[in-house]
Amino acid sequence: MEKLKEFAGNKRVRMDAKPSLRDLSVLMKQAPQYQKELSRYSAHFCIAESCMTIFSEHVTKLCTVEQVRVREQWDRLGLGNSGTG
Repeated sequence: MEKLKEFAGNKRVRMDAKPSLRDLSVLMKQAPQYQKELSRYSAHFCIAESCMTIFSEHVTKLCTVEQVRVREQWDRLGLGNSGTG
């Protein structure tokens, strides 16, 4: 992300705090000689965004499973407060 902001700054293009694909598109149109470099940044951004979407969809399930496993371990060790809370 920092490299993208630095790149935009070097090309005198205004970037918001959280760049979007639209911002990247504007950059590409303003600097066609840098399309290859920008397409790599765009691809990286899309991959990261897709990964974050998948992670966000499943993190709640993961946290629930983790909490259940911890409670089971505590109960096994006699540290849990079974029946309370």
